[in-house]
Amino acid sequence: MEKLNLLLFTFSLVAIVMIIHRHHIKELKGVVNKGYWKINIAVIVLFLLYELVLEPFFYGDAKTQEEKDKRMRLKRAITAGMFAHVIALMAELHMTISPFWLTFIASYFYDL
Repeated sequence: MEKLNLLLFTFSLVAIVMIIHRHHIKELKGVVNKGYWKINIAVIVLFLLYELVLEPFFYGDAKTQEEKDKRMRLKRAITAGMFAHVIALMAELHMTISPFWLTFIASYFYDL
């Protein structure tokens, strides 16, 4: 569980580093300013907030082993989704080498 939290943090950090590069900012603005992208990102953020923050807070954390397994599968699926999103952003920004290393690190260290 702790490794998945670290991996989620790592993906977020990689996304932030991608945004900071000056030559990628113009391309990223072109992607972000599209209406359908804004709507989809809003839906993704709401989904993540509900599944990772609101549901455990209001309904309590998993108590039975089956509920714990379900939460773990959900976290892994969310992590894989974020991983795919970061790689798609890298592809959109024409970053061809970074996805290899990101995939290698995630696969080797986190069994993703």
